[in-house]
Amino acid sequence: MCKISINSKKMSIDLEDKGIVSKKSLILKPPNIDEKFYFPYILGYFDGDGSITKTFHFGIEGTRETLEWMNKVLGLSCKLEKRYNDEKNNYYIRANKQQDVYNILTKLYNSCEYHLERKYLIYKQLEQVVLNRNVK
Repeated sequence: MCKISINSKKMSIDLEDKGIVSKKSLILKPPNIDEKFYFPYILGYFDGDGSITKTFHFGIEGTRETLEWMNKVLGLSCKLEKRYNDEKNNYYIRANKQQDVYNILTKLYNSCEYHLERKYLIYKQLEQVVLNRNVK
């Protein structure tokens, strides 16, 4: 983990104008972007606020609105679960079946050539497991 502290009022205002605000994980709404950018957007979001384990479990956290939008865009029916027992708008969705995780990640990684390498390598391992299982 790395922390950078910049104390510039002008930069703070400029970032807010671009939608980068403090505690965005509690207030973020789905993006207002062209549909062709949905999957690359979700992949970038997953790289920042998602997880894939070496046992091939997929998870992503965010606001109710954002996760409901992602469920719809990805064609999922993942149940939204609260992350904490408080009133904050902080939820997560997860998929635990290898084939489901593979289908989700294949859509995302096929949409964009830029990604976090660490998570992509786990996806490639999952791909080998799924392809080997389907060959037999």
